[in-house]
Amino acid sequence: MSSNSTITDPPNGASELARQRAAVLAAKTCSFLFDPEGRLRWFNPVAAAWVQRYFDHPIEEGHELDAIFPAEAVPAFRENFKTAAAGTHCRFDCSFLYEGAEQRRYHVRITPLISDGGATEAVLIEVADVGPRTAGGRSLWQNDELFRSLVQNSSDVVTVLDATGHIRYMSPAVEQILGFPGESLVGMDALKLVHPDDVHRLNHEFHMRDLGAGMRASCTYRVQHADGSWLTMESIASNMLHMPEVAGFVLNTRDITERQRHAAEMHRAARLESLGVLAGGIAHDFNNILLAIIGNLSLARLSANGHEELQGRLRDAEKASLRARDLTQQLLTFSKGGAPIRNTHHLAEIIRDSIEFVLHGCGTETKFELEEGLWPVEADAGQISQVLNNLAINALHAMDGAGTLTVRARNAHVPAEDSTGLCPGRYVRIEVADTGTGIPPEILPRLFEPFFTTKTSGSGLGLATAYSIVRQHEGHIEVDTHEGAGTTFILHLPASDRKPVPDPDETQESLIGSGSLLLMDDDEDIRRTVSELLETFGYKVTTAIDGRELLEKYANSLKTGDPFRVVIMDLTVPGGMGGYEATQRLRQIDPGVKTIVSSGYSNDTLMAEFRQHGFDGMVAKPYKTEALARVIRDVLAPKQAAP
Repeated sequence: MSSNSTITDPPNGASELARQRAAVLAAKTCSFLFDPEGRLRWFNPVAAAWVQRYFDHPIEEGHELDAIFPAEAVPAFRENFKTAAAGTHCRFDCSFLYEGAEQRRYHVRITPLISDGGATEAVLIEVADVGPRTAGGRSLWQNDELFRSLVQNSSDVVTVLDATGHIRYMSPAVEQILGFPGESLVGMDALKLVHPDDVHRLNHEFHMRDLGAGMRASCTYRVQHADGSWLTMESIASNMLHMPEVAGFVLNTRDITERQRHAAEMHRAARLESLGVLAGGIAHDFNNILLAIIGNLSLARLSANGHEELQGRLRDAEKASLRARDLTQQLLTFSKGGAPIRNTHHLAEIIRDSIEFVLHGCGTETKFELEEGLWPVEADAGQISQVLNNLAINALHAMDGAGTLTVRARNAHVPAEDSTGLCPGRYVRIEVADTGTGIPPEILPRLFEPFFTTKTSGSGLGLATAYSIVRQHEGHIEVDTHEGAGTTFILHLPASDRKPVPDPDETQESLIGSGSLLLMDDDEDIRRTVSELLETFGYKVTTAIDGRELLEKYANSLKTGDPFRVVIMDLTVPGGMGGYEATQRLRQIDPGVKTIVSSGYSNDTLMAEFRQHGFDGMVAKPYKTEALARVIRDVLAPKQAAP
């Protein structure tokens, strides 16, 4: 045998062969160069020594595959050689026993050498020795104790299929994942477990019958659990038909149902956050307009004293404007300004009041199953009420106004391994279940999308608002639905160790006050309208356009010895100093200044945690003047010790 068999370098544009030959000479693996028809043209010294060791006769240029490799491996070499000759790179593993030598495992790489014209000019086969096989040549899962232990204790399902796709072996993990004992599935066509809609795609992805020896393919598909539900599985299949000890397809399968659900949840949250930026900006501008409208309606109502019919119409217009405020509040829920303003609450009363408010007077039967001693929660009562209102309205539509709505609440412990992504700990679990028609599967992925609705009327914000509010409370909302069998929305809200502070007894104290106030807002209509309204409550109002003018006027009031009793300021001023910066500077001038922040849009925490940012009070736009007067009264009231 000669290790320096040569090939004649093609004359024009075939330097790739020359480069490959030089690389092969230096290679430490057995390398053989064949023409596209499968005849040996050249082999390197490592290959020569390897063949000499395991063969008693030499190989020469012109030999074909069956003259070099053992008979049991030739089919795998031929199949992959054919694929490579067509221009596709191939890799596979095999093991075989040469005459008088031990059985060993090899990794084979077959590379087509393509000319400038696109044709396969030669095929390079490289064979790497990766170690001895187990003694006796018997099945690894029968003989290798370590391998058997790994397979049987793996959390993934290891499956061996025969050439027809029938199950020969399934590891014990299948019972934990699918609920079937592995032995009961042996002999079954594996595709019978697969969702009918995924069978064609699965065959297309895997190409089981055409998957080359040693090649791999992966696919995601649904498999039916013993209880009838469907799980999403991810499999990697390897063709090991060429290996006598396996003689089949080996699948490594993992349950990715929860992973996919979590990914969908993250994707949905990202989409909501993007929409929130847009929605927050719209809500801010709209709230400023609404405040001017509501303020002028209040002034007109005061001017119409004695004209009952006119006052009634103005009150109706004022109520309509306040309902429009509710729509902007839903928009704000998607933005950073939707941060909840939290207090400690018992949920039982909030649940009853919210559900009964929506269902009052309709033909729907309501059942409450509220556990005694529900843990308190840290929540924005208005926002949680909004969630329950929206869920009740959704149920009402699903039942066409007739049916049974069951509301349950109980204490729940969420374990560390919970699939919802919640932090482990104590939660209050709320279920809102209807007897409607259920939700079709094709709608479920879009259920919590803002502006998505199946109704002919409606904003499409109800469920999206509920989703966003619950997330901002570090909670979780999910849906359990079956077509024709109703829908249940399940909420988890974190429990609190604090006890709710009872509301003080409501009194009819007059909101009339006195003294001078400083009002800063960049909107001229708001400055004028709010000033006139506050004057009806007994205050003298001075206005400023932005923070700089506010600082100047406040400094002048200190010089005259008649400082403003309260400063009311807008949080954001386009192109100017807003309320946050202004209040920090005010406290440098006068540490005892009383400040109230007002905004139609806020950042994540400022409106919810206004005291931590230096403000004494907060009022969200749009507001009725009585609400602002009440905040002013509370800010001016003597300080009480914090609870």
